[in-house]
Amino acid sequence: MNYKSFRRFTEKKLDAWVEVLLFDPVSTFLSYLVCLFTTSKKMPYLLTLLSFIMKSTAAFSFFFNQIIMGIFLVLLGDIFDGMDGKVSRCIYKRDPEKRGTLDFLLDHVALALLIIGLGSVLLARNMTLVIGLLAYVAMYIILSSFISTKFRLYAKIHHNPDVHLLEREEHKRSFLLQTIQTIQKRMGRYRLVFHPSAVDAEFFIFVAFPLFNFNALFLYIGILFVAIDLVISGVGPVYLTLAKEK
Repeated sequence: MNYKSFRRFTEKKLDAWVEVLLFDPVSTFLSYLVCLFTTSKKMPYLLTLLSFIMKSTAAFSFFFNQIIMGIFLVLLGDIFDGMDGKVSRCIYKRDPEKRGTLDFLLDHVALALLIIGLGSVLLARNMTLVIGLLAYVAMYIILSSFISTKFRLYAKIHHNPDVHLLEREEHKRSFLLQTIQTIQKRMGRYRLVFHPSAVDAEFFIFVAFPLFNFNALFLYIGILFVAIDLVISGVGPVYLTLAKEK
């Protein structure tokens, strides 16, 4: 398999902005090299574990005020996080549910540790920033609750989660939803989702925010991105699904 075919097969059809624009160019190339040298079925799991170790170590680096080291480890963890799925799809020809579940769980544990580590730094600097970080945590919890509710409703009505609700016939008559669908199609040519997401928020909060001397602007951008994701990926689909059920 040449590199172009590898990219087409392993990269997600749609992904977050930072993944497509920043991490994929690195993680896809490294994943290709890995797959050239090994087809071990343990490799995707090893990369998932390495991602967790890097992000967890980053959290401890923040806790001990090693800011630059923490940022570097977060970026390294994100690269490994992008590699594990690609290598998994290359070796297994799909991404096994077991590996995906492990990745999901470890990502959230690592996120919790990063929040604690970054929060410890902010406690010694500015209480306003601590409140901002707590607002991010609260927004993320609400987003997770809506996402869980969305998939529970999807399971109940037997809706395929891979089929966007905007593609359902009853929603195609809405001008607003048609406009959103048009924007998504155009951005989809570049594999970009049409809105910023919680994944982009993590980059702004755990990389850009500490990198630029804890400039509050980057924290607020992260909070805004989670809020946008909440409305579009959480509240919107839940509302549309419940409205249909009436």
